[in-house]
Amino acid sequence: MPSTDQVFKYVFGNARDLRPLRGLLSATLEVTEAALGQVTIADPHLMPNRHRGKLGIIDVHAQISGGRSAQVELQLLAQRGFEKRLAFYNSRLLENSADQRDDYEQLRQAITIAITGFNFLPGEDCYHRTFGLREQASGVDLTDVIRIDTLELRKLPSVSDGSLLWGWARFIASKTKEELDMIATISPEIASAVDTVYQFSAEKLAKIQAMREDMARRDLIQYRSDARHQGLEEGREEGREEGQLMAAREIGRRLLDQGLPLDQVAAAVGLPIDELRHIQTVTS
Repeated sequence: MPSTDQVFKYVFGNARDLRPLRGLLSATLEVTEAALGQVTIADPHLMPNRHRGKLGIIDVHAQISGGRSAQVELQLLAQRGFEKRLAFYNSRLLENSADQRDDYEQLRQAITIAITGFNFLPGEDCYHRTFGLREQASGVDLTDVIRIDTLELRKLPSVSDGSLLWGWARFIASKTKEELDMIATISPEIASAVDTVYQFSAEKLAKIQAMREDMARRDLIQYRSDARHQGLEEGREEGREEGQLMAAREIGRRLLDQGLPLDQVAAAVGLPIDELRHIQTVTS
């Protein structure tokens, strides 16, 4: 599903198809696609400063027309100091931009979009907030070079508020194929993102099948060897069946650990859902 780490990066960090990332950026920044301009995927490693290096690694890093930089970060579990981490990573984006320019006047906006799966900020009725440098009493902006947007999935209303941002947030929060198919009708960009999720699943299942066959083959060789040592003629057939079963269980356990839905894992490894539930319970 889109909220798993691998799928999220595959959808929004895909240089071959920038439609999902462009759609999320334009909806969050409340600008048109045309106003957004060119978007390119950048290195997600934020280089440490010269004196005390702390390397930052973000989920998605992009460069936007006009020299702006943006990072999109997905954090599903509550983390102490997360608000300070956002400020730190945003400042690192700005610092990376400053390293390429000698004149402060030429500094361009650093944008952080933080998507959370937990209640991050006070208030129950606001799932999207925008922060910058603003004088508290008068509301006058000091500068726009720092911008942090938060998108809290748990505060998302169940009914659309009419914005594309609601559609993107609902896409990221989707847990079932039915939800994804419904969300795909909102816009072509979201439909493209849903197609990318299905593409990821298809590629994943193909790799799973190849891994399953390889593990079964290796286990079969081992069981045959053990059977020969024990002088068991029936070891060949028993080894084949047992090796395939053990491989299926092990792959199933790994997929469940990655957060894949039970029905998808069952289809991939060929085990009953009840047995997978048992494996999930034993290993949790």
